[in-house]
This record gives sequence, C-alpha cells and structure tokens, in this order.
Amino acid sequence: MFSKKKVILSFILALCFILACTASGFGQSFFPKKDLVFTQVFAGPLEGTSYFASITVTNQGTLTYNGTMYFLTGAAGSAWNPSVNQDAVTNGSIDVVLGPDETKSFLITDSIFTVGYVYFKRDSISLDNHIEGNLAYFSVNGSTLMDAVGVPESREFLITSLPFDYYTDIGLALAHPDLTNAGPAEVSVILFDEDNTAVANCLFTLDPGEHYSAYL
Repeated sequence: MFSKKKVILSFILALCFILACTASGFGQSFFPKKDLVFTQVFAGPLEGTSYFASITVTNQGTLTYNGTMYFLTGAAGSAWNPSVNQDAVTNGSIDVVLGPDETKSFLITDSIFTVGYVYFKRDSISLDNHIEGNLAYFSVNGSTLMDAVGVPESREFLITSLPFDYYTDIGLALAHPDLTNAGPAEVSVILFDEDNTAVANCLFTLDPGEHYSAYL
C-alpha cells in the first residue's frame, strides 16, 4: 500500500495510459473526442491534510454531448462511489450532459483516501459534438493549497515508449476497462538504459476492469 506522501510524489508525475490490448489482439474501444480515460485518480476528504482530483471537460461541438462518467477501483475494477462536487455517486457512475461550448468541472473527494480510475463513455457517435478534458491533482493542508499539477487524458495503446530521466519517484498507471467483453491483457514492460540496452523486464496480466499502479 502506498503512503500518501509517496502517492502525491509519484502519481502526480505518473505516466498514465489506457491499456486496451488483449490476448486475442488489439481493437479500438475508445473513440477520440467521444470518450475520455484517466487511469490514475485519487480522492480524499476535503478537510485536513489530503489529496484529491478534479476533472474538467469541455464540449467544443455544436450539439449537446450526452454520456456517462464511470468510477472504478481495485484489481477487480469494482464500482467506486466517491463524491463529485460534494454529491455522492451511486452505482459507480453519473450522467454527463454538456451543451455546445460548455465546460464542467468534477471535483472528486472521498471519506477515505482511495485510488482508482475514471472514464467518460459517450451515449452515441455524433459528428457534431466532441469532448476534451484535463485532470488536476491537488494537495491541501486545511485551507492551504500545497501543490497542484495537471495531466491530460490517458491514451489507448498497443505499443508505446515512455522516456524518463529518473525513475525512483515515477509511477506507472494502467487500466483495462471491460467495454467489449475483452479478455485479459498481457503486459510486457522492458526497461532500457541510455544506451538502448535492455536491463530489466517484467510480464503481468490485467483482467478486464482491472486497475494497476506501481513505481517503475
């Protein structure tokens, strides 16, 4: 279990991605500008020394965007019920409606410190609406804001390269939402040094719905 201090150091700098490759092959599950995924979201109480996140989404289309915001946590991808803008979530999801050119922010808090992931799923494919979003991590001490860092949405990928300089405080977050009855995803992580020499590797499996995060 990560300490709060390490979580804020590591996952504010985290490399956050959406994993949607499966053992049977790669198929697109999320559509750019229609769906959003944030693979590392943490939430704690509003009072005291705490950490929480806020997701801001805008619809830059000419028609209203209708969709659902899903909250999941744990290895089994269980429904997560934090509070959004101080209203309790039920059944791990809330409806999202964004008018043309409208922007909304979703402040995510919880009674205890919890880590999970969030994704926005569109109700339909329309050429006249599209959403973009950004996640901000906050560290607070009472009424004092200690730190705030923004990260873009995560991306679906099959193969990717993750350049970094110093990995001691860098975390990797992956999610495998079960949207299309996909099978498990086998993940191979290979570490290369500055001379492009493979120096370490690991192999693990993500079940559908699973969330995984660890220090590199």
